[in-house]
Amino acid sequence: ANFCQDIEYLANVEDTADHRVNAETSLTAAISSHVSLKSAFSWKRVNRPPAGFIKDDTTTSMALIINY
Repeated sequence: ANFCQDIEYLANVEDTADHRVNAETSLTAAISSHVSLKSAFSWKRVNRPPAGFIKDDTTTSMALIINY
């Protein structure tokens, strides 16, 4: 199994209060020598979203990975 945590901070140089943060946590487990299953949780934050939108967005995903 493989655990991975990626975090990205995107700053706005013109307006320092307007920044974005992206984070993904994933776990990949081998099912066989060529097939793996990856489950991931993604979180995205916009500090100053447009009117009518929320600051946070989350996604949960599953992927079947085939390597040759």
